Amino acid sequence: MPRISRNLFDRLTKTFLATATIASLVIILVCNTPSALASSGDDQMHEHHKHPAPALASSGDDQTHEHHKHPAPASVSRNMVNYTIPDITMLNQHAEKVSVAKLFSTEQPVLLNFIFTTCPAICPVMSATFSSVQNELGKDSDKIRMISVSIDPEQDRPAALSAYAKRFNAGPQWEFLTGSMDDSLIVQKAFASDRGDKMNHAPATFLRATMDSPWIRYDGFTNLDQLVNEIRGFL
Repeated sequence: MPRISRNLFDRLTKTFLATATIASLVIILVCNTPSALASSGDDQMHEHHKHPAPALASSGDDQTHEHHKHPAPASVSRNMVNYTIPDITMLNQHAEKVSVAKLFSTEQPVLLNFIFTTCPAICPVMSATFSSVQNELGKDSDKIRMISVSIDPEQDRPAALSAYAKRFNAGPQWEFLTGSMDDSLIVQKAFASDRGDKMNHAPATFLRATMDSPWIRYDGFTNLDQLVNEIRGFL
């Protein structure tokens, strides 16, 4: 190989090695800068605070935390129950005095629930179901008696109940009752529905075929088709 070519080759080799050395030094410096070290420290710090992956808890842990678990929503329960109707006087949505005992004294099927007009979730669903029942029954809706008792009577005066009734297109067979808080509690307790506070209100629907029949109590949101079929079976 000519001498000049060898010299050129040597220079190129030295240049390559120098470049590689510089590149290596740059990498070392970058990896050891404060930010990199901080990142490394942060990684270790965050590693310490990371939540471990869920592990199979011992039976003791299950019992310790069971109290704090939210129960899964239960399905609708259907039970046959006997209730005694209280003999008190309340007001309906037309501000008329109504004898509760006489209102329930009918051989027609009676459909009952407990609501309050400012309820944000449960009551609108139950009232919509009642409204759908009367729509599904059509002309047969006048063969049943529907009753909604306010559990917030101080707020739900007759005017408020009247507006609420219109909101759900209540027919003439659907009575809304209010009165004093004491009267409301008497009816709630008669149907084992007093929960101490309106915000603890739970969905429940009551259906009775005749005066001498036990009540069918549905705890939970009732299925419309099932409810309509049960009512039709009583007509």
